[in-house]
Amino acid sequence: MKILIDNELVDIVTGTDRKVNDVPDQTDWYTDESPVQPCSIDLTVGEIYLPGSKENCLGSKDRPHEHYSLKPGQTVVIRTNEEIEFTGSYSGIVFPASRVAFQGILVTNPGHVDPGYKGHMRFTVINMSREEYILNRGAVIVTMLIFEQTSVPKKHWLIRKIEKAKKLKEKEGKKLTKKEAEKLKKEEKKEKEEANPLTQEHINKLSLDFMDIDERAKKMAAKAIKEEEFKVKFWSALIPIATAVILFLLNLYNPNIISPRIGQELAKLQNQIDGLNKQLSIQTLEQRVDDVEEKLGMKKSTPPDSSAASSNAGVGENPKE
Repeated sequence: MKILIDNELVDIVTGTDRKVNDVPDQTDWYTDESPVQPCSIDLTVGEIYLPGSKENCLGSKDRPHEHYSLKPGQTVVIRTNEEIEFTGSYSGIVFPASRVAFQGILVTNPGHVDPGYKGHMRFTVINMSREEYILNRGAVIVTMLIFEQTSVPKKHWLIRKIEKAKKLKEKEGKKLTKKEAEKLKKEEKKEKEEANPLTQEHINKLSLDFMDIDERAKKMAAKAIKEEEFKVKFWSALIPIATAVILFLLNLYNPNIISPRIGQELAKLQNQIDGLNKQLSIQTLEQRVDDVEEKLGMKKSTPPDSSAASSNAGVGENPKE
């Protein structure tokens, strides 16, 4: 077994007996920007599918995205633009591209490509970073090493797939009818054309929001509101009780001095309570919620204050005489 180097890789992507199809043509195949590197070949983003998409909606199997902004914690399924068509003497190993991995993008299921494999590669991609990541059709997503083997397996990947389809169609050892045999033949032809089909069921097995960011943000905001509500209720109840106890004790100690001032002190403490309630008003709670959302990158722009707009609108107007 040997690993193919750049000039050999160019042959299998440009020659008559291609092992990798739909690789973009290059004026010079031996530059840093070329998909063919010294002993690997870059595979790029083709279709982008969103888990949970409804049939015939954007992001579904029949209407994939070509560009998508992947938010932190989100998951998508990507199918490569390039199609692999290995014979029995070729195999490969796929790795996430380092330029993608260093930006916090996790490609979960690259690996070994068996001899005889035919079809596009597909991967689950998760954004593990704190920022959105833009996926564009044609952008590099993985890199593949290709090996030429000195021996050929007895039954390669495609043969096993076709045999499996035959066994599923056979009825417990009984011979197929002519109609069933013709149907099976058509399915075998389709199997060869697309041996590794992607279905909506495959896509929807995943969760679009891998880290459940939206739900966690809502819970954090609700928790912050409850904490502030508790503080308001606690201090509103504690201050009058504490005031009454203190005044009662002072009155016992020196009733001639304290008694005339009780009314005044109660009035002052009531004003303090009113001020505290205003400081811990709903406006303060909403600000806390905004702070939580801002930390999670979910801050939305707030509409201008209508009262401020009204006051500004009046500036420069002549008063009526």
